[in-house]
Amino acid sequence: MAARRRAILKSASGCFSRHSAPTSLLAAYSALSVNRHRQMRSTGYDIGIFEQSIRS
Repeated sequence: MAARRRAILKSASGCFSRHSAPTSLLAAYSALSVNRHRQMRSTGYDIGIFEQSIRS
């Protein structure tokens, strides 16, 4: 029984370290993207240019 608990705890700790790097990178990228968008420095096209081309 104790060996099973150790195996579960070991696999759980490995899972945390495996997912912590992508999660932290996702959070950092999201924060940078939102910050750039708030400063009006985002480089993606807005749907407004497509709407204007259809209306004109």
